Amino acid sequence: MSEKRIVFKPGFYDDFHCIGSRCRNHCCHDWNVKITKQEFKNIKRHIQSEELKNIFAHGFSAQHHTSMQKTRTYQIKQDEYGNCLFLDEKGLCRIHKECGEALLAQVCKNFPKRATLYYMQKANYALSLGCEEVVRLLFLQKDGFFIKACQQQADKKMVCDIFDDNKAKQFPSVVYFYDMKMLFLGILQNRQYTLSERMVLLAMALQKIEKEQHLENIPAFVNHFLNNMNQAEYQKMYRDFFKKVKKDSKVNIQHMMAYLDILSNHKGTWGQIWEEIMPQKSNHNKTQHDKNKAMDIDKAAYENAKKEFEQYLQKNPHFLENIMVSVAWYNEYPYISGFSLWESYCLFAVVYSIYHFVLTLYCQKQKTQEQIIDCIVVLSRILTHSRQVWEKMYEIFKQNNTLAHMAVWLLWF
Repeated sequence: MSEKRIVFKPGFYDDFHCIGSRCRNHCCHDWNVKITKQEFKNIKRHIQSEELKNIFAHGFSAQHHTSMQKTRTYQIKQDEYGNCLFLDEKGLCRIHKECGEALLAQVCKNFPKRATLYYMQKANYALSLGCEEVVRLLFLQKDGFFIKACQQQADKKMVCDIFDDNKAKQFPSVVYFYDMKMLFLGILQNRQYTLSERMVLLAMALQKIEKEQHLENIPAFVNHFLNNMNQAEYQKMYRDFFKKVKKDSKVNIQHMMAYLDILSNHKGTWGQIWEEIMPQKSNHNKTQHDKNKAMDIDKAAYENAKKEFEQYLQKNPHFLENIMVSVAWYNEYPYISGFSLWESYCLFAVVYSIYHFVLTLYCQKQKTQEQIIDCIVVLSRILTHSRQVWEKMYEIFKQNNTLAHMAVWLLWF
């Protein structure tokens, strides 16, 4: 019998069930799926039908090396519509049907689930917003993103990221992993402040933690910060700070366009959304003068859309809040390998700004809830699953990553 461990997971985690072929943005569409060499060999040995053999023969591209024999991973090819080549006419997986679930690649078995082990004792279970059924469940959590703790058998099918002594060498504060998680949850879900204000408060807290030389003080600091957020004297101090921050829509829109340019080359469903919310980018032959003129028009259009979106958020205060709490929980902020605590936060802030900006423009076009779900799904697949995108975003914000700059940037929303 497998060992039991303490598991922390979203309150709706056990309500999730794959809806299979009914999914519009299924995980076998518009997605770069890679499998290991061993997984590739295991599938190949168990194929029986000639049809699947033929598809398998040309269904992969080599990764990291120039030949299929030497590659370490194999990327599954897509058809002209962005669908995995192994889908049948009903949208079901041919490998699953013919070879069984056991032969599926781990990425296919687990998505949208993810597990993180903390020193092999506790585990975080999370769900990706790259799945439309997860987003649909998230819409229902009007009281917020609730985390529950329970003791259960370890799920050995789950591929886990592991926080251990090696991780602690990069992030000494990882010893207080759950204190940091409570800091994120406590600040991001405090509706006494706007979500953008909460993002700035999170920046203040994390910057102090990164400078803290005595790590054993972290739990006390977290409790102190969270307990005092709603005290009158602290609220006045924070709001006085927020009022002093200058907001320049033109500069911030130009800054935002630099980040969105990273996303502009993604095709599929995101390409359609991109063309709808950023029509000026569809004509790459425009002169610089025309582009600047289009930017000025976008400024006015954005301000109108912003007012509508603010009204939407007032009626649905859980909407964007739940998205960001979910992103933080799934991606293990602020412990992103290769980045410091502050740099990880800045990545999180940029991800927030992109969600906010894109949804502001998209939602104001009288979209249905299902259309909004589609937008969140395709955007999440880019923002929460692509290390390459994070690194490109880092190259932009590393020049302007002070607390003052982040406040100017975030409080514009």
